[in-house]
Amino acid sequence: MLKPGNSAIDWWRVIVDLERHGYSQANMAAAAGVGISTLKDWKNLGAEPRHSSGERLLDFWSRVQGETLESAPRTVRPISAARMEPKGPRQHISVRPELGEAVRGWATL
Repeated sequence: MLKPGNSAIDWWRVIVDLERHGYSQANMAAAAGVGISTLKDWKNLGAEPRHSSGERLLDFWSRVQGETLESAPRTVRPISAARMEPKGPRQHISVRPELGEAVRGWATL
């Protein structure tokens, strides 16, 4: 099971689910309170909706599907390099060719 911290709503699947139930992108955009081009960006470009717009579309999806919001399609969220980098001091190694040795030290970012 995907955990909330490492997953996100799969907006493409939400929109495709609604299309399969016969709803047009204009219907979905109206339900979410956005323009059609914005909805297309969510589907085709992987853009993320604003919280309130996403909630409205998920509520619409939930009513159409007869499912709970917790069962909405999810996808694994890639971990960014910024999230992987530890905070605080880091040890670094500098090579000083003139001395022929490696020098260890600490750096704070």
